Amino acid sequence: MNKTQQKIAVYGGSFNPPHLGHAMIVSWLIWSGIVDRVIILPVYAHAFDGIHDKKLAPFEKRVNWCKIAFADICSSQEHVVVISELEKNLPTPSFTIDSLQVLQTQYPNDQLRLVIGSDSLPHLPKWKNWSAIEKDFAPIVVGRIGYPSDSQVFFPDISSTDIRKRLKKGIVPSQWIHKDLAQRLLHDNPYLGEF
Repeated sequence: MNKTQQKIAVYGGSFNPPHLGHAMIVSWLIWSGIVDRVIILPVYAHAFDGIHDKKLAPFEKRVNWCKIAFADICSSQEHVVVISELEKNLPTPSFTIDSLQVLQTQYPNDQLRLVIGSDSLPHLPKWKNWSAIEKDFAPIVVGRIGYPSDSQVFFPDISSTDIRKRLKKGIVPSQWIHKDLAQRLLHDNPYLGEF
């Protein structure tokens, strides 16, 4: 490995909305030294949109929410954590392998690694070209309490699905999301009505 090569974690997801569990994972990736940088990659059009309560809030809204949710990490680690809007320029629906391959062309000298939660492990056989992801983008599996994993680090079982359920009822679960995002959602809650 040459001295200029960086290890970059690619943390994709719907971030619908982003929560404290996401922020804890990003902090751990950086502070532990597992990677040098993290690219937060909100999905533009989810391959599973419309099923399993996966209807997405508008992309621009979710990107802005990520900027709020990860602001403390981004400001303390300038250019170490980046919110990417790459997927809005890619064909839909978005597939992880396609996004990773485009990012690799943007970072040709760096080692990209996919971050995946242990809650997603049972679904991997349905992912497009999972074997290529494993081979070329050495996944970092992060444990989530309540989901089996070989990971040695587990994060709280905070679920965007559970947050959306509460937001649909007009309840902002501030214990699970960044305080500034909670304030935003008090006044601009797209889950109360149709997107």
